[in-house]
Amino acid sequence: MHGNTSTLRFKKNKVLLYPRPFDKSEQLMTTTVSVLVSWFVPNDFDNTLLNLLEAFEEYIHGNYLSVFMPANVAIENIIYRIMDEFLKEFARVKKVEEFLTNNATYGHQLSILLLMFLSIKQQEKIPDSMMGNLSRLRRLRNEYAHNRKFTV
Repeated sequence: MHGNTSTLRFKKNKVLLYPRPFDKSEQLMTTTVSVLVSWFVPNDFDNTLLNLLEAFEEYIHGNYLSVFMPANVAIENIIYRIMDEFLKEFARVKKVEEFLTNNATYGHQLSILLLMFLSIKQQEKIPDSMMGNLSRLRRLRNEYAHNRKFTV
């Protein structure tokens, strides 16, 4: 039994729902029930989505300090994929992979390559406040990954 919003992961194909009043003084009566079910079929390209969903789940459960790692991984994955596809227009696949892995790591992809990509593709600039938050998320991830602690 739980409240109106379930944050449980159901591991079965069938779930039984039992109605109960919010207040013990309420009279039992027939009512309409709305149920929203969200699901997706995983495939080979869902690592980003899985990390984002993990971050949301941690947030829902109030584990705020556990949100930043999967959230950062989700952003890092999508930016890497965008840069990988973009740079393949200019260089061989192996060289692009080597460049993004060894030279233009995530911090450089975020602060330099992404902005260059948006400009070349004539896309809207990411607001400074959002870029600041993405940089902060990256910093928190690095502090935790390297020191197992961080300053908020």
